[in-house]
Amino acid sequence: MGQSSKKYATDLIVDIFKEFNIEYVVANIGSSFRALWESLVNYGNGKPQLLSVPHEEIAVGIAHGYAKVAKRPMVVLLHDTVGLLHATMAIYNAWCDRVPMILISANGPLDIKKRRPWIDWVHTTLLPNNIIRDYVKWDDYATSLESFIQSFIRAYNATIETPNAPVFVGVDVDVLEKEPERLPEVPKFTYNFTKIYPDMSMIKKVYDEISSAENPLIIVGRVGLIRENINKLITFAEQTGSKVIDTLEYFNFPNTHPLDATFTNAVKEADVILAIDTLSLDYYLYNTDKLSREHKPLFRPDARIFVIGNYLTRSWSYDYGDFIPAQFIRSDSDTALEALFNVAFSKPIEKDIVAERVQKAKEVHNELRKSWLNEALNSSGKPISLSKLNLELWNAVKESGIDWVLTSVSHGSAIVWNRKIWDWEKPGCYIGWSRGAGLGYGLPVAIGASLALKDKEKIVIDLQPDGDLLYTSSALWVASHARLPLLIVMYNNRAYYNDADHNALIAKMRNRDSEKAFKIGGEIKDPIIDFATLAKSFGLVGIGPIEDSVNLLEVFREAINTIKEKRVPVLLDIITTTL
Repeated sequence: MGQSSKKYATDLIVDIFKEFNIEYVVANIGSSFRALWESLVNYGNGKPQLLSVPHEEIAVGIAHGYAKVAKRPMVVLLHDTVGLLHATMAIYNAWCDRVPMILISANGPLDIKKRRPWIDWVHTTLLPNNIIRDYVKWDDYATSLESFIQSFIRAYNATIETPNAPVFVGVDVDVLEKEPERLPEVPKFTYNFTKIYPDMSMIKKVYDEISSAENPLIIVGRVGLIRENINKLITFAEQTGSKVIDTLEYFNFPNTHPLDATFTNAVKEADVILAIDTLSLDYYLYNTDKLSREHKPLFRPDARIFVIGNYLTRSWSYDYGDFIPAQFIRSDSDTALEALFNVAFSKPIEKDIVAERVQKAKEVHNELRKSWLNEALNSSGKPISLSKLNLELWNAVKESGIDWVLTSVSHGSAIVWNRKIWDWEKPGCYIGWSRGAGLGYGLPVAIGASLALKDKEKIVIDLQPDGDLLYTSSALWVASHARLPLLIVMYNNRAYYNDADHNALIAKMRNRDSEKAFKIGGEIKDPIIDFATLAKSFGLVGIGPIEDSVNLLEVFREAINTIKEKRVPVLLDIITTTL
């Protein structure tokens, strides 16, 4: 069939996407944006690339993972009201993680004379923005093509400027389907933002405190999002002999470096603490009793704490965490690190002092790494421990020589053991955990990361819990359909363990049956889910369940070779302990 030469309003929107270098548009297709989707398919013809998915939560999760790797936004199209409601959990996860993405939701028509009976009435809201306004950075509603153009430009600039976060543009169906007499010009790409620089008097004060400290400590959360920051951080740590804790919000500091103090008692020992661009500082500064919820400081009463960051908050959500007794310095992380580096260069600490600090840190670091490896080596039997799982996976990865990127749902035992055993050295080798802690995060984010790396000869390894996968299991179809080189390593404890453990703690406190409290509602058994067969039904290679560590290394080798040779996703269902 021949192609029409007429240009439509939605064709112009496709041109705008191209002008702003949007690589992907992802959606679960809906009739409210049918005109735009048709333009993307036939007029765009592959630019931007289209990804159709089975659920809006998956669409937003994919954009989330893509942004964490590509450092730029996808466009997510959302069907009016019901599609947006399906997407809300993933939008909140993306908000908590402060990642860029552009959400576009068609709505209406608001003109009641143009609504179809029933469906257009129940799917029209006034306004859809109200559903998600409390957890996006900026939003607007477009009632004309000209206003949509302006909204898109503002949205792009808002989401890409630090601090990043999702942005939302609602658009009336009439804008997409009504053809104006004359189409406006496609605007040229514009992107304007100014870096935030620190107060140099405060930077000098921080440096002086670190210089005179006995045990200086740096805690970092997201500095590695800008890759050049990592070398600056390493250099500054070496200049000052400061230990470094990585909060795992992203890869920030190599775990093989002698000053790496992650998973140590460094917070308790520190007399000066400098936190840079972390959204989870309270988690690392306080010890919390799981039952009573009481939390007590891990840091010394006399510790001087400084926090550097450029933070974005909303009063609706307390995702910014507990109040920290610290001096706050507003700055982007790269400008702050550059300033710290320059001050340290101009006013060096005595070499003997730095050498002594480094040597002490090195001794602790090397001893811990050795003990962690020994614990993994001595683990055996079934269920498989998370230490053994990560050890054998690491052995297979090293043997294969693949370049890899890790994703994980949480900062719990699975990724903790990974960092204890693997060598994390390359920028971007780990893209962080779900700060929003909304289930359904893992697989969509891994798919988004894999899309961003599709032409980079890298394999994304998703450390995937069973309960989280059940929320968005249809994303397996997307991984298969897109032929992604993705290794899904399930650590399957057949339970919603964290919440079941909470139930058991309450029962134990009340002197009741804690085992029963754990099992009912907590266990994912009776029937046991066959995740390997589920994966096969979506077109993946599925292997498992694997219940004994004896042949675990060979299973990992087989999976990696399959991905390398066939460029297909593989799921491994591994039955594990909780620790």
